[in-house]
This record gives sequence, C-alpha cells and structure tokens, in this order.
Amino acid sequence: MTTGASDDIKKVTQIAQGLVTTYGMSDKLGLVSFQGGSEYQKSYSEETATEIDEEVKRIVDDCYNETKELLESKRELIEKLAEELLEHESINLPQIMKVLGDRPYPLKETIKDYLEELNKR
Repeated sequence: MTTGASDDIKKVTQIAQGLVTTYGMSDKLGLVSFQGGSEYQKSYSEETATEIDEEVKRIVDDCYNETKELLESKRELIEKLAEELLEHESINLPQIMKVLGDRPYPLKETIKDYLEELNKR
C-alpha cells in the first residue's frame, strides 16, 4: 500500500457505502435504504450504523481479496503485458489481445468496428 492508493480506498469505500445504504444491495441488511436525516442526525440506530460499517468493510475486504487473487492468478500475463508496454510505450487493443489472448466475453459492436479499422491499416 502507498499513499497514492488513499483516493482509491476512499472511492471504493464510498461505492460500498452506496451499495449498502442507498441501493439495498446487502444480504445482511436487506432491501432497505438508509438515506435520510442529515450528516449529524441519522435516521437509524447506532446498532444499525455499526452493522452498516461492518457490511461496508466486508464488501471492501471481499473485493480486495477477490482482486488480489485474480491478479496473482494472472501474474504471468500481466508481466507479459508490462514487457510489451516497456518495449512500445503504448499499445492498442489488438496488441493487448495478442498478449492476453481471447476475451472471456464477446466484443461490443463498436469495438469490433474499431478492430476492423485498425486491421485495415
């Protein structure tokens, strides 16, 4: 971790808080919005506030662990991509796909058009 990550941590925490307090996307707390009141006066109990904090932390921790596992499992490909970037300074989508291989999901039509145009050059 570096101090440069502080903004990323702040943003991911805000997203997780929105999932829990605004959009009701928490199995633990259910389909409830905890919006309302003011910054200084909450519309829910301290016990609920503690549960919200715990759920936000769980979501952030789960996402961190999942991301870390994904990056570790793809380390070899990431290193190949880094080598390509060191060699060329910048790379485009076809070069990325050459290093990483086929995408796990279909390309959107706009990206297909972009690739076709690049291949014509």
